[in-house]
Amino acid sequence: MDNVSSIVVRWDPPNPVPDNLQYKVYFSAIDESGFQPQGEVVFRICDSTQTSASITDLSPRSRYQVRIGTVAGVVSESSSAPELIETPDIS
Repeated sequence: MDNVSSIVVRWDPPNPVPDNLQYKVYFSAIDESGFQPQGEVVFRICDSTQTSASITDLSPRSRYQVRIGTVAGVVSESSSAPELIETPDIS
């Protein structure tokens, strides 16, 4: 695939790991002004045994904001601080 980047996001699990824990990987494109023109999307939902996820089909030389949410049960959700990631140029 030409002109496509991907990144791998890794995180540390909480201690102790709650029952029924799932992770949500959120990401959004960020423009040069730091705004999210298209809003945030859930890219992947992972079970508690996973501590990484690949985000694919990203544009090269672009900025994205990524955060990991944890969901335990049906009502409790928390989230990491967002991280800014810039995809490299494709050579």
